[in-house]
Amino acid sequence: MRLLLRVGLGDGPRDLPLGGVVVGTAPAASAAVAAGVPLLLGISAFVATTGLLGPVSQLAPLHEAVQIVTMLIGLAVGVDYAMFYLRRM
Repeated sequence: MRLLLRVGLGDGPRDLPLGGVVVGTAPAASAAVAAGVPLLLGISAFVATTGLLGPVSQLAPLHEAVQIVTMLIGLAVGVDYAMFYLRRM
């Protein structure tokens, strides 16, 4: 049994083998995943730091710039990881 994907390209629909479509788009998907890793790292650093600052903010008031600085540091960690990753390749 052969799985086919019906697509319309210009002059009419064609049947493409589904395996060929998956193999053809895999590099694009892996590039998107590789690009998303630093972003996920930066967001997770921000979320973790915000979670750790929650109990601290109950003990003492925090300046309103703390959240902005936390986001900047989280994004800087993500960018630093991306540059490290690109240099290793």
